[in-house]
Amino acid sequence: MPYSTRCLAKTPIHQQLHINDGTRVFIISDLDADYKKLAGALESVNFDYDNDTLIMLGDVIDRGNDSVKLIKHIIKHNFIMLLGNHEHMMLASLIDKDKDAFQLWVKNGGAWHFNETQEDLLLV
Repeated sequence: MPYSTRCLAKTPIHQQLHINDGTRVFIISDLDADYKKLAGALESVNFDYDNDTLIMLGDVIDRGNDSVKLIKHIIKHNFIMLLGNHEHMMLASLIDKDKDAFQLWVKNGGAWHFNETQEDLLLV
């Protein structure tokens, strides 16, 4: 089911990364709102928040219980996050007011947002 892409015009399509020599770069995807999954992965590589770089390939939110907690962690540590289809559905639902995207998002794990504060939703 196609849904709106207008919301994507509000996000940068290109971002240039400057990574210093010697910096360790880690890539992770499909966290599905599971904070423990991220914490375990970072712990397993002795992730250094001051010197390492983390790139997230999308689907950070939905299905699990930690969507807002993960987004706050990403913002706090300035991780790089690409949008996945779950983030796209959320943006199309909340920014573009796309009813089809909203139904699809809720059906695919987006119902968590019903229990969040307005402040947290604005952050996300």
